[in-house]
Amino acid sequence: RCLSDWSSDVCSSDLLFPVFAKAREKARTSSCTSNCKQIGLAFTQYVQDYDEKYPQNYGGAAGLNDMWIGTTQPYIKSNQIFVCPSDSVAQPNDGWCSIKDSYGYNTAIGWGGGALAMSALVAPSTTVLMGETGTADAAMAVAITDVEPFGLQAVYAGNHYQAQPIARHNGMTNLLFADGHAKTMTLQSFYTVGVMTNYMNPAVGGP
Repeated sequence: RCLSDWSSDVCSSDLLFPVFAKAREKARTSSCTSNCKQIGLAFTQYVQDYDEKYPQNYGGAAGLNDMWIGTTQPYIKSNQIFVCPSDSVAQPNDGWCSIKDSYGYNTAIGWGGGALAMSALVAPSTTVLMGETGTADAAMAVAITDVEPFGLQAVYAGNHYQAQPIARHNGMTNLLFADGHAKTMTLQSFYTVGVMTNYMNPAVGGP
């Protein structure tokens, strides 16, 4: 029990701290969702300018901001949009992209020189275009790997990686879908390691 005014204050702050932390994370989640929507607008503008074809994950020209981040950035202006407020370790990609990034682009849509056209997506409203990944804090991730064929093209550890999605927000993660809407989901609801789930498959769409 708290037997004095001092101890009562301590107990109260102990009780309130988790509440404040949860509220703060909820605000960060909302900010991250807004980032996703703004990046989605950039994708839409890019597609309109390039014959309704999505940008490549990366084009192979190191040092020229040649990853998808660099090609969509002119439509956004602010580099801060690419950083989730809950990602304290966001970093640029050495030699490939000078912009810090907390998000990854669906490799099934934009891989290499084979970026898809909008018309190739059967169900845009249930196809993941981009999601949270690209952090150096592996403790927050399912895993970080450069051999995940059905992941999200990310900036991680100074290189471009096909990485798995990350749950930064109280066990949840933010996703941008190909129709431009953003949604907060659990990893398990849309992603399985090493498997092309419907949500990640542009030829199908989830769930």
